[in-house]
Amino acid sequence: MNWEAMGAVGEVLGAAAVVATLIYVSRQLREQSRALTTTVRDSAFQQIQEWNYQIMADRELGHLFQRGAATEDWDGFSPEERSRLMHAFYSLFKVFENIYVHTVEGSASPEIWERNCQIFLAYASQPGCRRYWAHRRGTLDDRFVEMLENMGTPDLITGIQIAEGTPSLD
Repeated sequence: MNWEAMGAVGEVLGAAAVVATLIYVSRQLREQSRALTTTVRDSAFQQIQEWNYQIMADRELGHLFQRGAATEDWDGFSPEERSRLMHAFYSLFKVFENIYVHTVEGSASPEIWERNCQIFLAYASQPGCRRYWAHRRGTLDDRFVEMLENMGTPDLITGIQIAEGTPSLD
């Protein structure tokens, strides 16, 4: 075997090694992307669950949140109640802003937002949440604000509407 033949064999082996490396790196990137999507999804669900648990675990706060979201009479609440509502609304908006931004930026699959946005929009469209949002929208991501400004009528109703029995459920 001459040097030229050995060089050709070496080049073929080198090219095969490069192709194998590229295939390996491609698979690793795909797996990392899948792992990131899973982590973001789990984090989003965890944030929703934690927020929901805080509202559920404190009966007074849960009822206050439901009343506060539904009311147009902000002055009907004491200063302490309004303060608690501000924090509850802030947390609600930030949890869903996080999910929305991850979706827009591609680090979360669109299904995560699509499967959770209606519950958020049901509350965000209520008078109390709209009042909060009007005063605090500057603290939110511009893309999220734009989405909220262009939202249509949500497909779901809120928990207090279910609990009180609305005509649409009867």
